[in-house]
Amino acid sequence: MNNFIAEFPAYSIATPADGHEYKTGDVIALPFDSPRHGTLYRFHQLGTIEGLATSNGEDPAQARSKFEETRNKFPHMGHVPAWGFIRSTMISDTAQEHAIRPGHVIGDTIQLDGRAFEIRKAPNHNIELIEI
Repeated sequence: MNNFIAEFPAYSIATPADGHEYKTGDVIALPFDSPRHGTLYRFHQLGTIEGLATSNGEDPAQARSKFEETRNKFPHMGHVPAWGFIRSTMISDTAQEHAIRPGHVIGDTIQLDGRAFEIRKAPNHNIELIEI
């Protein structure tokens, strides 16, 4: 990531390297149009059932099995095997390290925990990750 798409005092958005592999917990940036400030970015933290299990020291296959069981038992609850939730932002009076986040747009394909996903728009400024 060295081609900057946008630069701000607290963070920069960079074009991710071709073939970049994300893992659970990584954060990406997606643009949105602000009526008063032009193009700004929302940050989304990525994750998968298997990646979360691995980071918690659990068996990924067992976690996937439990996920499938729960999803089948409660199909109306909206359980998903991969996600990208919005990270909150705030103004702080303490110095923070300048963050560099990879930038994507709706429709991009990303590699997350060894699988390919398409980024799609979801309600309330969220995204959903659809496995390809």
